[in-house]
Amino acid sequence: MDTSSVVKKPFFYCISGYKNSGKTTLITKLIPVLRERGYQVAVIKHDGHDFESDVPGTDSWRHQKAGAYGTAVFSKNRMMVTKECKRIDETILAQCFPEADIILIEGLKNSSYPKYMCNYPEEEPMDAEKLADWIEELWKGEQMGTVHAICISEKKGTQKYEIPEVTVLEDFGLERDAHAGKWHRQVSLLSLERIEEFRAKGANISFGAFGENLVVSGFDFKSFQIGTKFKCNDVVLELTQIGKECHHGCQIRRQMGDCIMPREGVFCRVLKGGVIKKGDKFSIISEEK
Repeated sequence: MDTSSVVKKPFFYCISGYKNSGKTTLITKLIPVLRERGYQVAVIKHDGHDFESDVPGTDSWRHQKAGAYGTAVFSKNRMMVTKECKRIDETILAQCFPEADIILIEGLKNSSYPKYMCNYPEEEPMDAEKLADWIEELWKGEQMGTVHAICISEKKGTQKYEIPEVTVLEDFGLERDAHAGKWHRQVSLLSLERIEEFRAKGANISFGAFGENLVVSGFDFKSFQIGTKFKCNDVVLELTQIGKECHHGCQIRRQMGDCIMPREGVFCRVLKGGVIKKGDKFSIISEEK
């Protein structure tokens, strides 16, 4: 088959966070890891403010200051284009990189693209090799995690405790869990990796301490947009809320000065019920665009 006319669609992944949160540093570590795996990588940086498009004093900068709405510089192996324009977004810029497999976007923390949120110095960034694994799995459509803990509490206001398996009820939640019900926060999810990072700071906490129902490895849950669907055995969950306000009496926050549930925890509605056991595989079945 002649594939010369096939246009390859790059995969967008955001490295986001507030100013000086470690975005550029993480990207510079991530690029060589992805390149070693054979991926062509481009980077698009979003700047929330106007920026100086060239180095003051260069010829192209002088051309621009003289009134040229666009300038370009090229050599045998490189080019640089600057252009004044009214409306532009990452999809337009991506057309400049038709060879790219993966386009990393620095910024766009409020976009619907999958993303990793940097939070340095409060949290050390994820290892570049591990993050590359996540990106690669998403790019291939093969991202899969594992259920490491199932937690319930039979009364509100009491800490959740681990159980080996649970029946998940359609449009209700985990059987015998006090937070199940006819609402949008029927099941709460938290990443194992985020819990382990928090424990590494000296926090002696058990699974369920954050109020999470399922602890799952392999996902940065806050990077997915509302409407993403997850599957575990017959159970299908739909993401309905990202994060929540930490209640004022949070014991973890009092002890550690921080709590990850408000920014890392997500909540789901149960679209289809079934049984989940510790060790079961957990996957994405769709992500709304």
